[in-house]
Amino acid sequence: MWPRACHLKDGELCRERPIAVSGIDATRAKPIQSGILRAEIDHLNQTNVTHEDSNMNKANGSPEGASVNLNELLARVDNDRGLLCDLLSIFKREFPIHLTSLQNAVAGNDAVQAARVSHTLKGMLANLAATKATASASRLERLAREGEISALGDALAAFEKEVQGLLPEMESYMAEARP
Repeated sequence: MWPRACHLKDGELCRERPIAVSGIDATRAKPIQSGILRAEIDHLNQTNVTHEDSNMNKANGSPEGASVNLNELLARVDNDRGLLCDLLSIFKREFPIHLTSLQNAVAGNDAVQAARVSHTLKGMLANLAATKATASASRLERLAREGEISALGDALAAFEKEVQGLLPEMESYMAEARP
């Protein structure tokens, strides 16, 4: 879902020009706006209800490295706990897929793919107010765009350490947000 979107044409949603990047079919301006985000989440949940990712449980560790600013995150969704829960659910489902894709790109010395996936992860994490992880994804993106393939392995290791506790932390926020 990050970034997702649609092109608007005369005020109507138009999906005639999807962006040709893995999983992206639309764009949204940053930072997110709760009403637009709610509509997109509702659309995604209708088309993707049965998809669960078993890689979700691979992340273990303490949330100390995740550094999510919960107050900022709640402000971004107008303190709508239901919307927060939906947003975190989508993140929980998509993050492991993108992380695996990034790991494969770095292992295969594919700087172009590493840059694309790092950019996607950077946007996902920025929307969730995970500032340290966002900075780490940004570093990966920069190194990949500059063709610094030899530095990607260490940058990936730092990123993985930074996000190690992110999924469990999101799980706890989801549990708190549920009615």
